[in-house]
Amino acid sequence: MKNKKLGGILDRRFVRALVSKSFTLSILGVFSLWLNACTFEATITKIGNGGGGGSADQTPPDFSGVVTDGSLHNSITQSPLLSWPVATDSASAISRYEVALGTTSSGADVLSWTSVGNVTSTTLTGLSLISGQVYYVSVRAVDAAGNISVPLVGDGWIADAQGPDVSGVSLNDGTENAPTTQSPLLSWNAAVDTASGISHYELALGTSSGGTELQTWTSVGNVTSATLSGVTLSRGTFYYVSLRAIDTAGNTSSVVLGDGFFVTPELWTTNGTVLSILRSGDNIYLGGNFTQVGPWSGGFAPVDTTTGAVSWGSQKARVAGSVFISISDGAGGHYIGGSFTAVGGIARNNVAHILSDGSLDLNFNPNTDGEIDTMALSGSNLYLGGAFTTVGGGSGYFAPIDLTTGDWLPGH
Repeated sequence: MKNKKLGGILDRRFVRALVSKSFTLSILGVFSLWLNACTFEATITKIGNGGGGGSADQTPPDFSGVVTDGSLHNSITQSPLLSWPVATDSASAISRYEVALGTTSSGADVLSWTSVGNVTSTTLTGLSLISGQVYYVSVRAVDAAGNISVPLVGDGWIADAQGPDVSGVSLNDGTENAPTTQSPLLSWNAAVDTASGISHYELALGTSSGGTELQTWTSVGNVTSATLSGVTLSRGTFYYVSLRAIDTAGNTSSVVLGDGFFVTPELWTTNGTVLSILRSGDNIYLGGNFTQVGPWSGGFAPVDTTTGAVSWGSQKARVAGSVFISISDGAGGHYIGGSFTAVGGIARNNVAHILSDGSLDLNFNPNTDGEIDTMALSGSNLYLGGAFTTVGGGSGYFAPIDLTTGDWLPGH
């Protein structure tokens, strides 16, 4: 009897005969099966290879390189942007990439292997992560024959969606301020962020508590003291400073409020002793041993050589005390020494650096415990002499100090 080719409509005896036989193919390919209806002997012939020719693809894709997953991300519902190199496969094309997510390297306890398509970057959404936990993504390539590459694993990122803790932070913004172009020296204690750490602090200024209309949120760096400069303040007015902390992941803390500072009215003084004061209506009458009454200038003032008027026009760096010596800094400013306690409303003991615009150098603070009677500039050092025993962390009646910081320079 002739052989019957498998295919078409088969009678029941043929089907029973076919299924009663068992065989196993150990290689991949396209095959033709012939079955003898009398003897029920099968003939299997390979007529082609899978995938349209060539050898059957049993080799996984070549997948090497680095998975980029960032280090910090301020979300607990999605991953950062994940990216990886392109896999290659010489036998068949790349079909897709699969990702998994876990709390350990190569882990998949958060997300089991999931196809993201034939792409080289993705963001995982719909997650439920824990702030402060490190997460690791694994990526593998799958080719058209179903072969799977060795996974690549990222080095992990910290999920941080919680802002810095400022519950223990207090802001000291002073009580009174003389200048009209800068705030008092503002100080605060450090915020806490255990997940990603503090990146920087921001300050704002307004005429009401929490206001930001005079100075919008401005970074002052990762410091615990600063002065807001370049602002325009009105005398006889209260101002309020606000503080917030930003962590490395970009989260913002709640706002810490200062209790406000007052810009004092323009102070007038006499050049002698006042012996009597009488008020009549809106006027106050002064009597005593003086010949002039005018705005208070402090112990140091620049005077215009043509008009004789004070040339800075505001109380940027008016000295509370006496100045005994002043020398040029070579850049339009001055180093001053004497017996004083503040410059421009900011504490400075006996020595200070006034910049070319008339403002106080906030980085320079030798802080002597006695008066300065003489000083000399030599190279990058400033030499001080006077009735002091400590200066810039050192000691003595004559001391060299660093021009930038005001620190004592032993051995010079």
